[in-house]
Amino acid sequence: MDRNLQRQAILLLTIALGPAARAAERPLSNAEWARFACWLRGRDLYPGQLLTDDLAALLDGWEDSKVTLPRLKHLLDRGAALGIAVEKWERAGLWILTQYDREYPGRLKSKRDLRAPPFLIGCGSKRLLDKGGVAVVGSRNARDGELSYARKLAVAVSGYGKSIISGGARGVDLTAMEAALAADGTSVGVLADSLLRTSVSAKFRRYLSDGSLAIVSPFNPEARFNVGLAMARNRYIYCLSDCAVVVDSAKGEGGTWNGARENMKHNWVPIFVKPSDKHNSGNAELLKLGAAEAALAVDKLYRNSTESEYFQPTLLPIADEEISSEAKSASPNAKLEEDSALNNAAGRFQSVSAKESEDMFDAILPKLKQLLADDEMTAAEFASKSGLLKGQARAWLERAVREQHIAKLSRPARYANVPGPSLFGDQGAEVGTEFERGRRQQA
Repeated sequence: MDRNLQRQAILLLTIALGPAARAAERPLSNAEWARFACWLRGRDLYPGQLLTDDLAALLDGWEDSKVTLPRLKHLLDRGAALGIAVEKWERAGLWILTQYDREYPGRLKSKRDLRAPPFLIGCGSKRLLDKGGVAVVGSRNARDGELSYARKLAVAVSGYGKSIISGGARGVDLTAMEAALAADGTSVGVLADSLLRTSVSAKFRRYLSDGSLAIVSPFNPEARFNVGLAMARNRYIYCLSDCAVVVDSAKGEGGTWNGARENMKHNWVPIFVKPSDKHNSGNAELLKLGAAEAALAVDKLYRNSTESEYFQPTLLPIADEEISSEAKSASPNAKLEEDSALNNAAGRFQSVSAKESEDMFDAILPKLKQLLADDEMTAAEFASKSGLLKGQARAWLERAVREQHIAKLSRPARYANVPGPSLFGDQGAEVGTEFERGRRQQA
């Protein structure tokens, strides 16, 4: 079936293109779409056929008190309005994914009790959508302490090669995303409103173009802020992640609280909360309800371990200087781990073994040195030329520095070839130090 027809039919049936005058004219909800799509699949039918075949004959046998034939016909007749809107979105650089597209994130399709959105509209790197990472969520009106925690957590997570996944709202969400991007990490923003406006913002333009950022929405990209939409998108933030950290929430109210409780109810991903002494703190209540403590202080970071059927973070102390603006590096063992993925069938978190990672490093080292043969590079430049994710590129570069294959220079941080231990034995580290000192003086 033609991909454009599929996309057009799904959007016509499910996207809001302005306020509906009557309930009988509203786009299908996720639950209604799920019922209808299941019925179509059971009869080997595709949504695109609704636009090319006789609708009444095609849907013979379909019975639903809410999703009626007149309602479906009305929605499918909105082709002109949709065409104008899609042309505008695509001119702005937005792409559209439906559940029938290969790039649609399997994490959303595989979660129990989650009705995956029929479409996602976004811009930036699609591959980040199924990469996983850490969801960092919190209040729009968080205090400086919580915002500082979100920054340090984002920098530390980026050092492990993981993405920050959040909602893009001011406060904790936006602070974490911006900190990850500033640390040469990656981020996914799941927006409830104003996607089109955000996609052309100068603040994010560079990150969208270099593959560091993806911003998506399961709603009309021109939708204005709406509490209902904000509540609905929270579940997708959790379900695109490996685990979630609640930085700040209010007890019994707000999107952060409701999103955390919904995740705990359905056990989509492990949830961790930052301890808080705030009056009426939702974080304290979430701990009582069974969430795990994220850290005793802001210089703590989670690490992976497998327990039961879920991925469970274990805290590792990290010194402040290890997550400074220049270092941003994780422990050697953690940086050797490959990007992890959820097994859709069992839901278990798995990673490659240390031996496999070492073998991969041995294989990439000659290429690394070859790329640095002509000129020094930043981690971002090396990632771009090697095709690696930025976090993994930095991990290989930092290991090469530790093993004295290359040198790390400062101001700005960059990497260069240097005669290593293969020529100078145990004196390799000293040679590297002298090399860097000389480069600094030249700079």
